Amino acid sequence: MPQLDIDLVKALNTGKCWAVVGSGPSCELGVPSWSALALGALEECQSELPQTALAAARKEAVLNQYPNVFETLSNNLGRARLLHVLEGLCKPQAPRSQGQLYHKLARWPFSNYITTNYDDLLEDSLRSARTDFLVRRNSRDDLSAMRADTQRTIFKIHGDWSTPHDVVLTGADYRELEHGKPKDFIADKLFAVLSMFDVVIVGYSATDPDFLEQLQRAKKVASPKRPVFMFASGVDTTVAQSLLLEYNVRIIGYANPDGHHVQLLRLLEQYDPFVCKRGSRYLVEAPPEDGSSETAASLYLFTSLRLLADGNPVSNACGALILLALAASEAGTIGLVALPNALLEKAGVRLPVDPESLFGTATDLVSRGLAVFSGPGQSLLTLTPEGRRTVAVATAQRQENKDRFLSAARNTVLRAHPETTPDAAREISETAARVLSGVFRRRGLEIARTVLEDFPVDLAEAPDILALLNTFSSSLPAEQQGSFFELMVNVLTNPSPEMKPYMASLTQGYFAYHVLGLDPKCSTERLAHARDKCWVMDASILIKALARECRDNAYALDLVQRMLSLGLRCTTTEALIDEVSEHAQWGITLGQELGDVPERILAWVSSSEGSSNLFVDGYIHWATDGRGNPRFADYMRECLGDYEHLTVTSCVKRQLTGLGMQITHIAKELQNVPVDSAELTHLADEIQTYRKARGTYKNEHQCQAEAEVLWLAMHRPTVFLSQSYVLNHVLRSESAVSWTPEAVYRFTTLFGDTPSNPEAVYESMLDSPFGNGLDVVDHETMRKYADPLIAQTRMAVQQELDNYERALAGKATARVTMDDFDKVPDEQKPLYSVRLISFLQRQIAQETARLEQAAHASQMNTKEGRDYVRLKSEERRRQEKKNRQLRKKASQPRHKGAHH
Repeated sequence: MPQLDIDLVKALNTGKCWAVVGSGPSCELGVPSWSALALGALEECQSELPQTALAAARKEAVLNQYPNVFETLSNNLGRARLLHVLEGLCKPQAPRSQGQLYHKLARWPFSNYITTNYDDLLEDSLRSARTDFLVRRNSRDDLSAMRADTQRTIFKIHGDWSTPHDVVLTGADYRELEHGKPKDFIADKLFAVLSMFDVVIVGYSATDPDFLEQLQRAKKVASPKRPVFMFASGVDTTVAQSLLLEYNVRIIGYANPDGHHVQLLRLLEQYDPFVCKRGSRYLVEAPPEDGSSETAASLYLFTSLRLLADGNPVSNACGALILLALAASEAGTIGLVALPNALLEKAGVRLPVDPESLFGTATDLVSRGLAVFSGPGQSLLTLTPEGRRTVAVATAQRQENKDRFLSAARNTVLRAHPETTPDAAREISETAARVLSGVFRRRGLEIARTVLEDFPVDLAEAPDILALLNTFSSSLPAEQQGSFFELMVNVLTNPSPEMKPYMASLTQGYFAYHVLGLDPKCSTERLAHARDKCWVMDASILIKALARECRDNAYALDLVQRMLSLGLRCTTTEALIDEVSEHAQWGITLGQELGDVPERILAWVSSSEGSSNLFVDGYIHWATDGRGNPRFADYMRECLGDYEHLTVTSCVKRQLTGLGMQITHIAKELQNVPVDSAELTHLADEIQTYRKARGTYKNEHQCQAEAEVLWLAMHRPTVFLSQSYVLNHVLRSESAVSWTPEAVYRFTTLFGDTPSNPEAVYESMLDSPFGNGLDVVDHETMRKYADPLIAQTRMAVQQELDNYERALAGKATARVTMDDFDKVPDEQKPLYSVRLISFLQRQIAQETARLEQAAHASQMNTKEGRDYVRLKSEERRRQEKKNRQLRKKASQPRHKGAHH
């Protein structure tokens, strides 16, 4: 069987297609073909005919000139007698319920039918399908109803037995239909209507007298942009090719050796799964063909499984890959710091997973007895015998599942087509296994439903799947292509129990691919969405980025660089810069008041009056780091530049822009939205009221600066990097305006490298032995997110981006804090949680590259050495005091609901 015509499927699924129906479907029920009808009439009437007329009629029959046979009979017997004989001969010989061709045509969503048949079998089939169609014949009044807006009508353009005078039967009738003045109205009407719609002609044989009539009509109405599709038997391949090239008439041929059009039924059955049925909610509106639904489905899976799902599928996927990497490594051991590279080698791309999660996964494997920490400082991860057994079982089971799938596929082909050779059946089944990965890419959710719930994939919504099957079928001999299509329909809509385990394993790989965020189209869409936002840095984070060596300085700089490397637009406002400048100026003034003497500054910081100023904090670390003459002015110069000759504000701006940040003005940012001063004042008042109620109010300027950010967020996509959730509470929106630095850091880890060979990464995930002990998603989660109400082809990117945004907002704000955490000044709040910091420390070189005390002290003169040792001791005591305070605070009960 040749490949299925995708354009035909698309035309049918619009619900606007017209069908022109010939005698083929009636012949299936025993209604005689043209040749059988002519010979039957001659046999029944031979005794009534003169010998010369009988001989002439038989000669016409041999030449397949059946209208001339009937004209001879009509001229000699009379038209009424002939019609009476023919009506008797045209009774169906089989029960009408057995008419599979009519059953198919009645269920396909044709808007109207034109038929040259005299019987009422088409009407009966539509009635049985609970579809009411109006029947009109070929009178002028009836054909006047043939218009562009006509719906649910059958036009019997050759009449039927109920109107004998309008039946088109004899040669004279056909000549009148083609050239006669009374009948040219029919031709004009047909041309006017059919030239506006897609037309499918079905059930004609090249020997039928009606075939040439329909072929001529097809030639007239076809156009380069609108082909006419014609199911017909007996059409020579050369003729079919000529019709396609010259007229865009697409002949879909089939063999019809016995005149019963059995092969037509098989052909329609091949198309049937891909055709929408009457009543489908997706008729008329074709699914998108730009790949957007595939991207939307990827977004849906990433959001559902990475951001919302219980059971941590991303950890499951990473755990399975770690075990596979350990099993493939020498001695089954990988260093913890080498895990990302090991997974890169295994998956073909660096996984977008933050280091804390990766280490947490390794810890989980250890707790399950599948691996152990080993080596110096427990820095290695080693596979245990149980872990090796788990990998071996999963790998062996995966191969067995595939073998069973191939065996079941071969048997399916051989049962349906016993004439198929074993080698051909094997080739067909192996092709089916290869095509599955591509089908999963497009319909993985629906296949998961098929495997879990016996919910068939809706192939009527799958022109892309049909295109894929056509591509793979082209590698098979023509005689095997029909069997391949039948097998794939069976696999996707009703897989056998022997097929399902292999498909379930592919499902796990499909989910792993998406939960890990490896789909480049999904990543591109998510990244474009992020780049469309304005990422505004709060003053507390800007201060940490500028105050060299203060707590979290390295992390703040790393975060900014991570964001910039993704192409995110890091900005701040003039008002927030004023807060930074004020903080810096306070530190400068303090240093001047204390005479720039390190001991006095350290003593002041250690006193109960000590400030939370981060420039002073940074100076303490900087001064105790081996510098011989650690002046505060020198430190501030490193942080701000030449602040002694320029304003502090201009220095702050210069340093921030040097980091790659932009300084935005809300009036410029919102060019089409005039700034409403009254509304800004109202927002500032709301923020002030909220902060005072929470005990976090500092001054009006802070509230005004936050009001500007809130105004910006109300008019364009904006994220406020802040350690306070005040704006989220004031805005009262589903989307979070304020994200903590930790939330933003985790967000940046959702994006990995772009793979050089994305297809190889996808195939690697599907080929990995997930499942059978290396499960990524459990059945309950699959059932939850592979909802039968979800049509994968109808997923919209924007809708899934909105869902993704809401899930991100939930992740960004889902944090339980201590009751008094919001009262802590933002500058004193840690940028990241303690657990996350321990992993970031390994990655930020400048944070771990401090010089050893003895090495530095030995390079100083005696006085400088003594000063250094004294300052270092003071710093150590101060840090121990702070640690005691933190431990005491951490031991206090935590309370939910005390969010910013």
